[in-house]
Amino acid sequence: MLAPLCFPAAQTEDHVVGPAGLQQALQAKMRERQLDIAKLERFFSLPPVQEAMKAGGIDSTKVQQAIPQLTDEELASISMRAEQIQRDFEAGFLGIGSLTLLLLLLIALIIIIVAVKA
Repeated sequence: MLAPLCFPAAQTEDHVVGPAGLQQALQAKMRERQLDIAKLERFFSLPPVQEAMKAGGIDSTKVQQAIPQLTDEELASISMRAEQIQRDFEAGFLGIGSLTLLLLLLIALIIIIVAVKA
C-alpha cells in the first residue's frame, strides 16, 4: 500500500508509452491493415473468383471499392476467411459450386457491413 507513495515514478513508468512506441504500434497496425487489404484484393482477382462473381452478377469493381471501407477487425476476419476458402479450393476440398456459394456469402457480408455504415 505504501509502495505507490514511496515510488510514484516507478508506478507510472510501467503504463507510459512513449511517442516512439506509439508510432511503432501505429505503423504496425497500418501495415497489418494494408496486408489484409492486399490479401482480399488478390483473392477477388483470382480467375475462379472472378468467374464466380461474373456468374453471380456481381460487379467486382464495387467489391474492390468496398474493401477499404471495412474496419481493421472486419478486414482481418474476412481476409482470414478468404484465405481459408482459397486454400480449400486449391486443395480440391471445394468445387466451383461451393466456391461460388462461399464467395457470394463473403461478398454479401462485405456489402452488408458497408451498407450498415452508410
